[in-house]
Amino acid sequence: MTEQVRERVILAHRTSDVHDFTVELFLAYGMEDGEWVGVCEQLGVAANADTLEETKEILKDLIMLQLQGVEELTTVSSYLAENGVAIL
Repeated sequence: MTEQVRERVILAHRTSDVHDFTVELFLAYGMEDGEWVGVCEQLGVAANADTLEETKEILKDLIMLQLQGVEELTTVSSYLAENGVAIL
């Protein structure tokens, strides 16, 4: 992927035990084989779509789904710490 766009996002998340937290993530976007590809290397999540805006939306949705899935297996805070993501 040829990186063309970088984005810093602040995401708020509420866990099932009503623990709210906010994290800062860095996302990279680029064109690959005629499609936009978005990657959050911190969490190992990627998405692709025809437009940059659609890719951004899908990637953010996938990040939130991943955090919800992690919550079922372990604590989100430990998962984030293991991946070098600080809770703000």
